[in-house]
Amino acid sequence: MSAAAALSEVPGRLEKVFLNTENEIAQSGIYAVNFHTLGLPHTVVIDDYLPLREWGTGYKTLFAHVGEDSGLWGPILEKAFAKYHGNYMHIAGGDPAIALRTLSGAPYTDFYHDAKTIDELWDAIVEHDNANEMIQGGTNGGNDTQTNADGLVLGHAYTVLSHAILSTGTRLVKLRNPWASESFHGDWSKDSTLWTDALRAEVGEDLANDGFFFMSIENYHAQVAYTEFNMDTTDWHTASFLKLGDNTAAENPGSYSWCGSSCTRHYLNLTSDVEQTVYVTAHTWDNRGVSKDCRISLGDKPHNIHVPHENYIQAFYGGSRQLTPF
Repeated sequence: MSAAAALSEVPGRLEKVFLNTENEIAQSGIYAVNFHTLGLPHTVVIDDYLPLREWGTGYKTLFAHVGEDSGLWGPILEKAFAKYHGNYMHIAGGDPAIALRTLSGAPYTDFYHDAKTIDELWDAIVEHDNANEMIQGGTNGGNDTQTNADGLVLGHAYTVLSHAILSTGTRLVKLRNPWASESFHGDWSKDSTLWTDALRAEVGEDLANDGFFFMSIENYHAQVAYTEFNMDTTDWHTASFLKLGDNTAAENPGSYSWCGSSCTRHYLNLTSDVEQTVYVTAHTWDNRGVSKDCRISLGDKPHNIHVPHENYIQAFYGGSRQLTPF
């Protein structure tokens, strides 16, 4: 849901995920959703038979709820995502940038806050926000039933919607909790005494507990563990290919610290007749849909490293783990 919220910031992007374009309940009960598998478009077809759980005196869908306007797009998207990965248990939690890449095919890069200064993080948010690219932040520790001292949910994904600089010089980041409500009560939260009516008017802040809230960049840097930036590929030219029978590993085996010679090393040489920026991504199957009995452990860290798992594709040109510009 965080990924869907990030994608929907620009009108039309989320709509492209759905093949049902009438914006009404399908009388056939059939829906089709466009995902991306190994970087390529892939259509998932489902019906509208939705699993429910007891909720008070009635029932609700499992995670994404039917909207107040009776909109079904959230539960439909969720069911398609569950089918894509095997079942609903496989989609409890996960990396928000990979979810967004599944929705849109958008490659991503990430910032781990403990390796970046506050100013570096701010500059990156401003750059990507101004380019209408998709930004998400994640907290470490615990699970989504726990919060930190300021009420920020632990082990949780937030959508970073925008940035703002107040007339006082304070730099703020606007976030959205996909739960559509928020418990954060630190500086610049809904009930923070730092707000004045004039400052609220500068950024359109209100008191509604609708999941939208502000944090200072200093607080965001300290309390959120990482920020992920998915590129807006609307006007990009793309090309994809499948690499088979590569003997590079036998000739020059991998040496990365956590897998040594068990790594598979591949080389890709690109040439261009014009000056341009090229982004290279590599994909393997995500292990969400793979039984634990079928996973292969590497080295002495069987609980951390498994194959197949697209999280562990490494691209070393320029030092980016997932997305490599040059």
